Amino acid sequence: MNVEAGATVAVFGLGGIGLNVIQGARLVGATRIIGVDLNNDRIEMAKKFGMTDFVNPNEVDDVVDHLVQMTGGGVDYSFECIGNVNVMRQALECCHKGWDKAALLASPGPDKKLPPDHFSLSPDAPGEAPHLAVPVAVPMCQKSSTGTWRVK
Repeated sequence: MNVEAGATVAVFGLGGIGLNVIQGARLVGATRIIGVDLNNDRIEMAKKFGMTDFVNPNEVDDVVDHLVQMTGGGVDYSFECIGNVNVMRQALECCHKGWDKAALLASPGPDKKLPPDHFSLSPDAPGEAPHLAVPVAVPMCQKSSTGTWRVK
């Protein structure tokens, strides 16, 4: 998925992965980069990486509706960086219908599944699948004997 200059991007989860997504969006010239996180303490760091707007889902009635309203119809690209299937739903639903692109960058775990109705989003033309990038994150880390994670 290639974010182009001038795009509006939503990043769900402002941990390490989310901050890197923000930085990448800024580097390619995204005009609006909206961070979505429950932790307001992450705002300042995310701004340093290029976030332009912030939404705390606990401070709005409906995060999807809020993002659609604040962007005038939805974001061009969304990135889910948490691994929560409910947040994955929000990341998919906040995109512009018809030309939306969403990347689910975190694994929800083997016992959690994204409901199949998410793949019935508005296609570009009847009979076509929607533009949806669901990359599988290849494990690049392993758990050490002390219980911490490290790069392989």
